Amino acid sequence: MEIVRQPAADIRRLFQTSFNMMVTLRTVPQCIIAQVQGIAMAGGCHLAAGCDLITAGKDKAKFGMTGLIYSYNCSTPTVALSRAVPQKKCFEMLMTANLFTAEEAASFHLVNKVFPDDQLDERTYAWAKEIAKSSKYAIAMSKQVFYAKSK
Repeated sequence: MEIVRQPAADIRRLFQTSFNMMVTLRTVPQCIIAQVQGIAMAGGCHLAAGCDLITAGKDKAKFGMTGLIYSYNCSTPTVALSRAVPQKKCFEMLMTANLFTAEEAASFHLVNKVFPDDQLDERTYAWAKEIAKSSKYAIAMSKQVFYAKSK
């Protein structure tokens, strides 16, 4: 098997795009809810952790930082994850590359709500509608103040 190396400019562009997306998730005035229906590992876990809230399917959703399986350091995805979960759990995720169920992820505060898989769409949408009932201005200001304090 031949290893294909990406040019440095392509890698920089990829990381810059990821950075821009994560900044956008934090700075848009709306509350961003990640709905996880399957496995969110490495970059997928990073993306979910970068959202404001997370819902997950009880049986199918799993979360993990699996870079060590491939002898890869998940340095970039660790940023959002380390902001979302306690430090020791984040390090455990990095060191073990284990996948955690939705209920386990909820126990260490990565996931906000776990719903039955067949109700995930409906219940996530209902929760989003409940949040959206509030003033758009109040939501935007609350989000801005919340993330300003966590810098």
